[in-house]
Amino acid sequence: MLLIIPAERKINWSSPPVITLALILINILVFVLFQQNDEKKLNDALSFYVSSPLAKLEIPLYENMSPATDKESINYRNNNQLINIAVNMIFDEKWNKKLAQGLFKKTSPDYEIWQENRQLFEERLSRVNFIRYGLTPANFSLLTALTYQFLHGDFWHLFGNMIFLLIFGFSLEKIFGALKYIAIYLLSGLGAASFFTLVNPQSYIPLIGASGAIAGLMGSYATIYGLKRIQFFIWFFAYFKYIKLPALVVLPVWIIKEVWENASAENTGIAYMAHVGGLITGALLTFILSHQFFSKAISIDTDYLEGSDEEDDRDPVTEKLEKSLQLIKNLNFKKARLELLNILKIQPGNIRALELLFNIDKLNPETKTFKKLVDHIFQVTKSERDLDEWVYQLYIKFRQLNPSGGLSLT
Repeated sequence: MLLIIPAERKINWSSPPVITLALILINILVFVLFQQNDEKKLNDALSFYVSSPLAKLEIPLYENMSPATDKESINYRNNNQLINIAVNMIFDEKWNKKLAQGLFKKTSPDYEIWQENRQLFEERLSRVNFIRYGLTPANFSLLTALTYQFLHGDFWHLFGNMIFLLIFGFSLEKIFGALKYIAIYLLSGLGAASFFTLVNPQSYIPLIGASGAIAGLMGSYATIYGLKRIQFFIWFFAYFKYIKLPALVVLPVWIIKEVWENASAENTGIAYMAHVGGLITGALLTFILSHQFFSKAISIDTDYLEGSDEEDDRDPVTEKLEKSLQLIKNLNFKKARLELLNILKIQPGNIRALELLFNIDKLNPETKTFKKLVDHIFQVTKSERDLDEWVYQLYIKFRQLNPSGGLSLT
């Protein structure tokens, strides 16, 4: 097992990723409100199948197409066995191809009975949302290439995808903005569906899940950060570590991982090649959008892209103090004073700001402003016994600069 995910940034909940959270909510609502009865609907369709003439009309023909099937072992009174066979038939590529080519001829004496029951069965199947709105490569459509992205097989399928959507989505939403982010997400899902169809053109197994679109976000993430070294979390079996890597280096690793798992894994039900298609699509879209020709026409938050959590997590007071010190070095006392006053609005007892402001205001010791500042220092430090010596030294300086000045101490 190999897992590589970015750990460069944290979500800023004061400015939450609204679009990413909305996508997560839509996926959850679709699963809860739209898919909960799918299993019942599928069972209803299968129950109809085994109780209708279809079972006895079609299963013998299916047996003839499947040499591995033991004809003698099929019990037509065993509904569970017939249902298992019917499920295989629904998604069997060869069987569906034969049906489409006209397996039953109009001249057949059973044709009308077969056609009537086949239509009733397919109507029931069409009520199953993952079959109706999932992407079936053999019946590719732009509609299902969109809708499949919001369907999931079970809770854990949904949960895992939404975690990865949040991990990759919040940064890209900030970098690209809402509209471009949504475009990358949906078009990556379309690219994933197209690539999966290209690899499995005759498959009748529906493709569902947001992982193709999310893979597009992964490709986009690696491409937009390019060769910038960012922090990743790597988990390889029992080994796990945080490591800084050029983001673009991880993209081929992700692609090779998916290709390898597609070649080595059997019957996992995971559409690895859809992930490959998503990764490639997301990377290409981002390369195009970030190209100089397009970057002039669209806005990308380069400050966020070039920044880091260390910078984001910095206390604004610390930044203001650094700015004040720089202004003082440049002898711009007026602006430095304003910055220091802003700090004191946030932290009235900030000792460093008080000290710097004292050193500025002592240049004009006769002013009320200076006296007011010293008075303020006494007020905010009167309960801080460990500051007594510091306050006393300030008071001595004040007296030396302003022998006749008084303070309104309380």
